[in-house]
Amino acid sequence: IIACTGPTYAKGERNLLAGNAGGSSSEGSRNGVMFSYDSHTTGDGPSSGVMFSKATKNSKSYTMVLGHGNGKASEANKKIEFNAKGGTVKATGAIESVSNLKDLAEYFESADGAKIEASYLVALEGDKIRKAQEGDKILGVVSKTAGVVLGGAAFYWNDRFLRDEFGGIIYREVFDGEDIITIPAENPNYDPEAEYKPREERDEWHIIGLIGQVFVRVDDTVNVGDSVSAVDGIATKAESGGYGTVMRFESPYDAEKGYGVAQMMVTPQH
Repeated sequence: IIACTGPTYAKGERNLLAGNAGGSSSEGSRNGVMFSYDSHTTGDGPSSGVMFSKATKNSKSYTMVLGHGNGKASEANKKIEFNAKGGTVKATGAIESVSNLKDLAEYFESADGAKIEASYLVALEGDKIRKAQEGDKILGVVSKTAGVVLGGAAFYWNDRFLRDEFGGIIYREVFDGEDIITIPAENPNYDPEAEYKPREERDEWHIIGLIGQVFVRVDDTVNVGDSVSAVDGIATKAESGGYGTVMRFESPYDAEKGYGVAQMMVTPQH
């Protein structure tokens, strides 16, 4: 217990309470409360914490929570939960990109394994991508402006854990020396000693903007307000239907480059 005021109790082994006011307490093992007011960890489980909170309780193992409330301390006052075991983040409010990022994106692999440069329109070829051509259903745009990016597989091989036919991770029960615990079932082909390079560092993987405002390479037929089709990944004016809407020009068409750059609002093409 360090630098706390109010009734403060550390019940259990290796628990830490620091910088709290209004009372704080912990139970179980390897639990803690820091920089909070009237906040507590409860239960016998390990590795739960509360930080920067008021009147907040946490009983969930391997989680850190932030919360705020008035009156009696409660689990119902949680506002944010970081779950180390499940790798999830939960929040009661908006998760907001406050920089000038504009689109929602997902990683896709190129069909030929080669890099596709930024702002080209792409289409699917099976589950992979290539530059979009006339008549293609356009999937999205190679993006440098994504605010949310899915499918990065940043920490380990994407197929490390076995999955059922619907994509859910398969779990199994093991004895850890003290208790029976449930853990994800590892793929027998997974080699923990193999060097892993995340998708963001590999030329064949691309961040594809699917929804929102994106920068797109355009030819000299495109004007503000147009929807587009594509030739070799460069947007050209669509006579009917088409993909997205041109909002403004970032740079005009340049014959030497063979493209201009337009800001477009895009959604999935039907």
